[in-house]
Amino acid sequence: MPADILAIGSCVLDISCIHIPDDELKPAQGSSNPATITQCVGGVAYNMALAARRAGASVTLSTVIVDDHNGSFILKDLKEEGLSTEGVLKLDATDGNTGTYIGNYDVEKNLIFGMADVSIMQHHALHYRRHWEALMESTAPKWVLLDLYYPAIVTAIIIDCARHVNAKVLIEPVSVPLAKQFMKPFPGLITLESTYPQHNIDLITPNQVELEGLYNAAEENGLFKPTEYKVMLDTLKQSVSHNLIYSRLPRAIQQSIALLQYLPTILTTLDKNGCLLATIVRNGTSPAAVSLHHFYPRTVVGEEDVVSVNGAGDTFNGALIAKLVRSQSHGGIDEDSIQFAQDAAALTVQSTDTVSPDIRMLNYH
Repeated sequence: MPADILAIGSCVLDISCIHIPDDELKPAQGSSNPATITQCVGGVAYNMALAARRAGASVTLSTVIVDDHNGSFILKDLKEEGLSTEGVLKLDATDGNTGTYIGNYDVEKNLIFGMADVSIMQHHALHYRRHWEALMESTAPKWVLLDLYYPAIVTAIIIDCARHVNAKVLIEPVSVPLAKQFMKPFPGLITLESTYPQHNIDLITPNQVELEGLYNAAEENGLFKPTEYKVMLDTLKQSVSHNLIYSRLPRAIQQSIALLQYLPTILTTLDKNGCLLATIVRNGTSPAAVSLHHFYPRTVVGEEDVVSVNGAGDTFNGALIAKLVRSQSHGGIDEDSIQFAQDAAALTVQSTDTVSPDIRMLNYH
């Protein structure tokens, strides 16, 4: 079934154990402790899909589960949320366990430690190209939103299949280790030859520490060839928004510009300070230009109103792409779409849900 957006990657059963203090404020080590235990569906790809769906886009989620209790729980949730399950790969119970995360928190909901079983995302069934070709042909998405939990070979296959149906690709780095792994040269992902305009990735959305990881890994892996990159920079004109001069983001700007040759649009989230958009633009026969804009959030959430920042970045991504496909924007990311995504993320940090249900109430025309 056709969908505006195909979100691919992690979808897990998320179990939260919040300590109920009795005489001791902290849980006792080596002993059972009273707790409030809840479960819900989570995962980066799931959160992006749910945010996009609540922002009004048609969405298919592609993930891998197992024919077990947790897998059945996830399928039920997807149907209730109106997310197409066409892309869900369901394996036999003998193949492993559905992805599960268990977080243990203190009474103030600070994470004490977490445990994750996502080994199913390495299953060999995900390596079959025909599975991804069929999914792309069936859904014909405008955008593919991809987290980096799958092995590099699977990620490369997915991106190549997306290219064959003219879908744009967003990469969510997820973490610093995965961001650094992504910048290791690999055919179909990042290579010395996959520079603009022969790039493989349309948009990547790191936070500041993930941007640092991307940059450091690129440097460590010899992706910045001094002479070649100097030639590229000499052919580019820099277009800087007026408020960028006062944004005090010199390192993020430097890192973004350096990475643009491989990742021609980088949207770095800066928590309460908004986001930095760096992109290579070309107008007709004019020379390419590096465009840099710092967008401050329109809605500032006070610390006393923050419930949790979990899911804020995923919400931002899903809402951003939903806004783009709904507005049928052909000019790329603009201030309107970013403000919509920032407003959606602001709702999520004030919600007990990982993706705020109130995103549906955002009324943009």
